[in-house]
Amino acid sequence: MKIRIIFALIIALGMNAGVNAQQRSAAGAQRGADASSSSEEIVNYPASFFQQYNPNNALDMVQQIPGFVISDCLSCLNAQQEGSSRRGFGASLGNILINDRRPSAKQDSPSAILTRIPAASVDHIELIRGQVRGIDLQGQTVVANIILKTDVPATVRWETFVRQTFGHGLAPGGSISMIDRIGNIEYNIGADARYSNFGDGGPENIFDANGNLTEARFDDDGGPGFDGYDFNTYLNGSTYLGENYVTLNTKLSAVVRDELLERSITPVGGETSTTVIDTERRNLSFALGLDAERLLSEDLIGKGIFLLYYLDQGPSNGRRDFNPDGDMELLTVDDIDKKTLEAITRLEFTYAGWDNHSVQFNMEGAFNSLDSALLQTEHAGGVVTIIDVPGSVSKVEEIRGDFLLNDTWNKDAFSVEFGLGAEVSDISQTGDTELDRNFFFMKPYINLTYSPSQQQQTRLRFARDVSQLDFNDFVTAVTQRDDDLTGGNPNLKPQATWQAEVSHERRFGDLGVVTVSLFHDWIDDVQDLLPLSPTLEAPGNIGNGRRWGTDIEATIPLHWIGLQDARIDARLRLQDSTVTDPVTGQNRVLSGVGGLDPGFSFANENNWSYLIKFRQDFKEAQVSWGGEVGEQAERPRFKVDELDVRSEGVWFNAFAETTRWFGLRIRVEGINILNYNENRVRTFYVGQRDLTAVDSSLVQTFNNGRRINLSISGSF
Repeated sequence: MKIRIIFALIIALGMNAGVNAQQRSAAGAQRGADASSSSEEIVNYPASFFQQYNPNNALDMVQQIPGFVISDCLSCLNAQQEGSSRRGFGASLGNILINDRRPSAKQDSPSAILTRIPAASVDHIELIRGQVRGIDLQGQTVVANIILKTDVPATVRWETFVRQTFGHGLAPGGSISMIDRIGNIEYNIGADARYSNFGDGGPENIFDANGNLTEARFDDDGGPGFDGYDFNTYLNGSTYLGENYVTLNTKLSAVVRDELLERSITPVGGETSTTVIDTERRNLSFALGLDAERLLSEDLIGKGIFLLYYLDQGPSNGRRDFNPDGDMELLTVDDIDKKTLEAITRLEFTYAGWDNHSVQFNMEGAFNSLDSALLQTEHAGGVVTIIDVPGSVSKVEEIRGDFLLNDTWNKDAFSVEFGLGAEVSDISQTGDTELDRNFFFMKPYINLTYSPSQQQQTRLRFARDVSQLDFNDFVTAVTQRDDDLTGGNPNLKPQATWQAEVSHERRFGDLGVVTVSLFHDWIDDVQDLLPLSPTLEAPGNIGNGRRWGTDIEATIPLHWIGLQDARIDARLRLQDSTVTDPVTGQNRVLSGVGGLDPGFSFANENNWSYLIKFRQDFKEAQVSWGGEVGEQAERPRFKVDELDVRSEGVWFNAFAETTRWFGLRIRVEGINILNYNENRVRTFYVGQRDLTAVDSSLVQTFNNGRRINLSISGSF
């Protein structure tokens, strides 16, 4: 019922906004989307359109584009996978262009790149919804193109912030970046750092099969809790070397995190014992992107790209078990050493000498590797015992080649982009398991766009997508908090999906947009948890499945109800899915993972999710305020002898900001104002899940607290 009400509200608001916006479309064209100077495939937003939002950087501007959402997810699960979870470079380019070019960076997210571009450097932003100027859309149907000003003086953009998490203390941070030119070299250099202090403690209760409480636990992450530092530095530059336009992107990152969790365990009628879990994370990574573009002939452009990414992870876990008298009975230590390497070379060619056509040919080679070692020891009574953990030492390597030939044909109001790709790869594993496998995939796609006017567009997409394997799934993982062991699976293979999507976009004036999409995915070799024994599972392929649903996005101006310079941005996703359960043999939904984060909730496997944002700007007072509310359905995860279900309450944030003093933007934000709980219910069975009786259940309630964030930003 809740979803039906939200759905009806979005549609009703959109219809009312549409009627009023159509009546003032002439005025809207002057101060908003400049339709008069654009083709049907482009909606042009001059810098003046964003002034009322007081942007500090290019990200602030892009986030206010009506009907547009940045593809910025690095660990998505569904058909809209993005970022480093995507296979290779071509599939992870996202939907952001800068001066008609895509950033040659895979690990540096589009949002992070845009944050380092001062708003004063942006001339205008194009919302491209079809093939224009021979730009290679790489299968995307809508992209935002940030056009920068030329000959802009050196500009420094900075931000400092402090966050107060109730129950955990203050967490400061900040960033600084500079954009400038030395001769004919344009560069952007920056750094950011933050201190994190948070936690998600709460009660845990264990019940028997009849619902009787048998044991009460409490996770206390007070004191140090989960704290540590993140530090990133960036250097980006571009210039002409002869006839070659060369771009360099670099990123160096360090993460230092210490987590302390103290768990009290009280059996009914018994004494309280204690478990203390310490986790140390020491991660260092480096990313390099280098590309060179050249006009090879009047109608042919060539581009070469090289990417390198290296990650050194050194986490360690310690678990100390104390008896009711406070004496330590057992110490379990997990020392983990992981090194990840990814290297990609890519060639792109674009030919525009054929009338109404743009032809691209791309080829890519990649090498990926993970070298992982886990040493688990138990210390008890002065004796140290090395635990034999199967699959604890392993090295996984992949060599892959990818090819794509596509053509975009424009005819009147129609645009058709179609392509045929092929991929061949070899995945080998050494260590505790010796295995070598080869894969071959065909990856065709077609995008059909119909644009009878700039106010209406219908898009149809059909494509085959191949997911990126997470090499961590090949090796054994230990979760001390759950006292759980998940085996690695050297036989894991990529999940391939046939995706079909149709969407219709309707624009009303300069701001109103409603887009409705229907999607259906046919999934081969669904990646989920595969039973290895009656008590152990591992990531694996469980057969074929399907996913279908609808995605509704809307930007709605609210002047028609008396709220001037106010808007609502809303998104609603409804989804269902099916796959054959490898344990029961019955149909069920796809497994979901993770907690609530509205930025990623639309990429999770759940039945529904929504996010509604409100903003109002008072131009003369130079004050803005607003908020957002979001929620998503519960997400079950199906293990061999356990059902693990996660859910949350309502996510609600609010903010107020001003630019009245000294040209600074001062923003106060309340985060998680409703202080929602993260709930987890783990149901354990005597034997295999749903085929045997329930043995017990564990009900956990986490709470990471309300937060207040104060930020001050500016530029000079």
